[in-house]
Amino acid sequence: SKGILIIGFVARDKVPRYYFMSGVDMVVPIDSEGLVIDTALVAALIATKKVALARFVGREGGSPKLMVLIPHKNENYECFWMVTLPTVEDIRNF
Repeated sequence: SKGILIIGFVARDKVPRYYFMSGVDMVVPIDSEGLVIDTALVAALIATKKVALARFVGREGGSPKLMVLIPHKNENYECFWMVTLPTVEDIRNF
């Protein structure tokens, strides 16, 4: 089904930048309940130097993608940067 499902957490240094496969999307909460959860999760991940691995489906019935959610905190806002990670099908040996 459509949405983002966090499947785990990993140390930030275990996800090298060359794994990133596409553009970056900004993920922000849409209601006040989501804002509380988002704020707590961003703060916890920054404090522990971790990122979240997530399953993302953009449309109902669409194919899932493996994403990394990188916490970002600014003086004006808190968010996650969401970037696609490669799966086994994306890796090619030459």
